[in-house]
Amino acid sequence: MADSKESSNSLVINGENEANEGNVQYSRAFLRERFLRALFAVSNKPSTFRMYEKTVVCATFRSTDIETTAFQVSNLVTPMGVLPEALIRTSDVLTITVATNCEEQIGTVY
Repeated sequence: MADSKESSNSLVINGENEANEGNVQYSRAFLRERFLRALFAVSNKPSTFRMYEKTVVCATFRSTDIETTAFQVSNLVTPMGVLPEALIRTSDVLTITVATNCEEQIGTVY
């Protein structure tokens, strides 16, 4: 009798684990979609990157790689000159400020 009780408990626990895994997958998919929508919303926008050593550079934000280890930018204005295309390592960036306008934010559906 103890064996049947244990097996029924394990079925309930396994069922709960599968339900939790489904919730986790749904949450991850939702957050990933939201992240991708945010990237799409800021692409081709003027941006300011504040970096270590009090360096501030301006560029047009284009995209990021799949692992978010680098940002692709264009027209990067640095203290040493302007680069038409560049990659900025995310580990070098403290903050990013992206210029947006209110009309675009109101029209965006999330």
